[in-house]
Amino acid sequence: MSTKQLYELMILYSGAMAEAEVKAAIDGLKKDLVSLGAEKIEEDYWGRKNFAYKIGPDYSGYYSFFKMHLAPKAAGDVRSKLMGRDKVLRGMLRKVKRA
Repeated sequence: MSTKQLYELMILYSGAMAEAEVKAAIDGLKKDLVSLGAEKIEEDYWGRKNFAYKIGPDYSGYYSFFKMHLAPKAAGDVRSKLMGRDKVLRGMLRKVKRA
């Protein structure tokens, strides 16, 4: 059995979405993370921000940041779930190195 590691996940949703849609998408993502075995999920919702440059058709987007404990084998599944979601402009998952 693998030991769970600390991961950070940054999600950037399209600014064309309504805030209620974004909140629903975040709730769905949290359910998916739990189903993949994520524990101790901390969420920090940053809201809508303007971009320094255009990303696709968007000039702004909604940022959401997560910290969680996750098995390294499940990290690939998290990435594939992100890539399959509509309205996700960017997503980045990284393992936090311990000092």
